[in-house]
Amino acid sequence: MIQLKYRLVILFFLLFSFNLQAQFDARWVLGTFAQIHFNDSNSIKYETGNFDVITSINSSQICDNNQEPIILCHGTIIYNKNGVPMENGDSINLCKYWNVHYPSDLNSWQGSLVLPFPNYFNKYFVIYTSLDTAIQGINLPTKIRYSIVDMAYNNGLGKVIEKDKILNESLFEWGRINAIQHANGRDWWIIQNGFQDMKHYIYLLDPMGIKPYTIQTIGSLYNKNTPYEYQSCVNQSGNQIAYLYSTQDNDHKHRVDLYDFDRCSGLLYNYKTINIVDSFELLGCAFSPNDSLFYANTWTKIVQINLKNSNDTSIIIVGRWDSIYDPIATLFNSEKITPNNKIIISTWGGTHQLHCINFPNIRGVNCDFILGYLHTDSQNHFFRGALPNYPNFRLGVLKGSECDTIREVKPPNISDGVLLYPNPCRDELMVNSYLLVGNTTIEIFDVLGRKVNSLNVSNGNGVINIDVKHLAAALYLLKITNKNGEHKTVKFVIE
Repeated sequence: MIQLKYRLVILFFLLFSFNLQAQFDARWVLGTFAQIHFNDSNSIKYETGNFDVITSINSSQICDNNQEPIILCHGTIIYNKNGVPMENGDSINLCKYWNVHYPSDLNSWQGSLVLPFPNYFNKYFVIYTSLDTAIQGINLPTKIRYSIVDMAYNNGLGKVIEKDKILNESLFEWGRINAIQHANGRDWWIIQNGFQDMKHYIYLLDPMGIKPYTIQTIGSLYNKNTPYEYQSCVNQSGNQIAYLYSTQDNDHKHRVDLYDFDRCSGLLYNYKTINIVDSFELLGCAFSPNDSLFYANTWTKIVQINLKNSNDTSIIIVGRWDSIYDPIATLFNSEKITPNNKIIISTWGGTHQLHCINFPNIRGVNCDFILGYLHTDSQNHFFRGALPNYPNFRLGVLKGSECDTIREVKPPNISDGVLLYPNPCRDELMVNSYLLVGNTTIEIFDVLGRKVNSLNVSNGNGVINIDVKHLAAALYLLKITNKNGEHKTVKFVIE
């Protein structure tokens, strides 16, 4: 009877915690006295907001269990639920180009994010990138920072109790901060890209705080003539992430980079690309709720791609801009899946409209793209720019995974630019290194120096999986040599 009582108590807290997380994205504050509310399973309700928050492409928020937005950030200010700077939340993220943007948003795509502090009911992490350097006329970040908010202060209006802590310094892409819930259902992975170097900076947020976890080199360089990088997105299962890359040259050959993601290890794998040719750049993207379809848009066009059926590879146009101005052009901007499984498409600047894909799981034009799906109710109320950078708060525990219970998360073994995972291993070893680009040789030696395996990798993209089932349990050395003669040797264990 006592064990049953404890199990019921634990189940209550797990369900209560999940219900709270399910409310975190219940309302989206979208600009000048305008917000939308997902108050049941079918509808999206436009509501008049009670304040004007100057947001655009760099917008993040979180709601409480009453479905009320309590924290809003756009990179220069942390707002409270009344739309005024939170105590100690004004003038955050002071950087080289801060004065150019304040009090508006710091102009970087998905450049901020709000996450709950695991195991702390009233505390939240607000994560954001700086703008410190200029390349080809675009301001890029060299720092990622965070602040901690405690909502127990000021009668629930909150206070920034730690401010502008530097998490990492490097040259990063123009925003594009994504978060995926750990397989244990409590912690969070945060993923950020390096600028044109195939590096992925992965951080872990757990009850001890936020910290760098690993730097993974995977993918392929994209040759282009613009430093702009637009939206990235994560699928609903949290096991795939997409990045858009565009060029402004005469070939108009844009690219979608897709990576699978392991919610247990925090690592990317199975990199692949999809090419899209269009005269305009790719701007926004979203996966369908069932993860089978992928949507991307330019200024004037929305396309759909089938990710699950290799016999259906056509890129289908499912929506076009109707040349409406309300009051400015309602051109397509970013995309975001809603809590009730629709996809909202925002417009640029300040307009009175939002667009919507009504049934995004359906292949082809029957997905029902609707222009002007939502309208504000006043000429003085506007939707502004992009959509809030919410993660999927509903993932929870990944049942059946090797880390579906709460325990310490340790970084994978990294040695001098080479990442091996898992290590120790049994059947397959993933090798991730900046050397694995172009023609590369991988050799495996036993402790007596005898070569037990060798393979050549051509056109590598930073990662390879090696079958090691034929090797006996022991300690081994793995040597990587690239076409320029650079080499690295690291140890791994087969158990």
